Order: sequence, then C-alpha cells, then structure tokens
Amino acid sequence: MARFIEENGQWFYEWSSNREKAIHKNCELCGKKFITRKSQPWRFCGRSCSAKDNIKHQPSTHPFRQKGKDNRLWKGGTRMTHGYRFIYAPDHPGGHNGRLYVAEHRLVMEQTIGRTLFSFERVHHKNGDKLDNRPENLELWILGHPSGQRVADLPHCPTCTCHLSGN
Repeated sequence: MARFIEENGQWFYEWSSNREKAIHKNCELCGKKFITRKSQPWRFCGRSCSAKDNIKHQPSTHPFRQKGKDNRLWKGGTRMTHGYRFIYAPDHPGGHNGRLYVAEHRLVMEQTIGRTLFSFERVHHKNGDKLDNRPENLELWILGHPSGQRVADLPHCPTCTCHLSGN
C-alpha cells in the first residue's frame, strides 16, 4: 500500500519495499498545500481540481462537449431507460432541469391531444408493453391512478384470443 510518511522533517512516498522523497506543492487551481512524489509531481491537490482544470481547458468544439448529433457518441437520438424509449428533444417544454430526452409515449400522447402534458398527467399503456406507443394503445391518466394493467385488459391464459372473438 502506498503512503506518505515523515521522518526527521523529511517526507517520503513509500510503497512495497521502495521509498522516494516527497515534496510540498501548492495546487495550481485552488492554492491548497499538498504532498506529492518528487519524481512525478502532481499539479493539483486532488481529482476535483484536476477535473475542473480539464473542463476549463477543453475547447467548446471538443467532441465530448458537443450536444446532440455533433457529439461523437451520438446514437441516433433515442435511449432506453427502465424499459421506456426516450427521444432527444432539447427544446421540449417537458424537458426541464436540463433534461434533453422526453419519453416517447408522452410525445405521442401530446401529438394525439394537441397540447403539452401537465406534470400530474400520466400516459398508460393498455397492453402493458412499454414500447408499444401506438395512439390506440395509450390512455391519459392523472396522478393517483395505479400502475400496471386493468384486470379486464389482461388475457386469462398465454394464448388467449377470447377478447378478439367477442366471447
């Protein structure tokens, strides 16, 4: 295990059976005093200052700082979270608090009813399939309704076609 130790006023960096002189330095970002190895002196007191310096010195054209399709990790504007499909929509009013993605079923319901959904409104999938975002499979519910499916909407056996034949 690596550690810094002090002997007779001199600091050493010690690991396994090796020992190297250590020096005191001031962090280049916050000015805090810290101890580092003499052969490999660090510029910062810790990871947080190092990360802040990295972000500060990245140009705004850096591929990881680009938003949307300009980012080199762009995968087409969709992502999956908890079984739901989310669509990249940075200008959507429901994308508050820096959220860039909006649930696809909410977007489909908004297009169906012609307005933006309120925060207390939920979109329910009638057949229980979170990826089936056809308008005829979606219902608008208000907060307080239970999650899941209605008993009447559930098939009573795995190969059930009773609801299709009208029995």
